[in-house]
Amino acid sequence: MSNGCAPLTFTDREVQSANKKAKSSKFIGPDGISMLMLKHLGSTGVSYLTKGLHLSMITLQIPDVWKVGPLWSHH
Repeated sequence: MSNGCAPLTFTDREVQSANKKAKSSKFIGPDGISMLMLKHLGSTGVSYLTKGLHLSMITLQIPDVWKVGPLWSHH
């Protein structure tokens, strides 16, 4: 599936920076992961998260589990 645009990409550094800036919540989402857990990812975990984000952007598909649960806007 393609929309004719280049997919949005993220670097590991950008993903790590976003994790650090996000609020440290212990709330466990429907995927079984809390923001606090994401904040403690090492370099390998951040790399896997970045690859997952890239896959979502390339395929233009958002995993169903990401669509469930409360949403907060980040200012």
